[in-house]
Amino acid sequence: MGQRAAGSFGAVLGADAWLFQVPADLEVLLSNLSDFTKVFKQHWDDVKKNSQHYERIFSGDAPSDAASE
Repeated sequence: MGQRAAGSFGAVLGADAWLFQVPADLEVLLSNLSDFTKVFKQHWDDVKKNSQHYERIFSGDAPSDAASE
């Protein structure tokens, strides 16, 4: 049996350490989800900051030059 690093889950949990290993594809999914969440939050903050502008656009009361904004 290989040596385990002190302080690792393997050292603490012994043979059951494999239960806490994240599959590679799940790790990638969670990383992508984290990136998406960061970008979405930035976009959502921008939308909230300009909410009156978006309300005008989607209510049909947008000025005729709204396309150039």
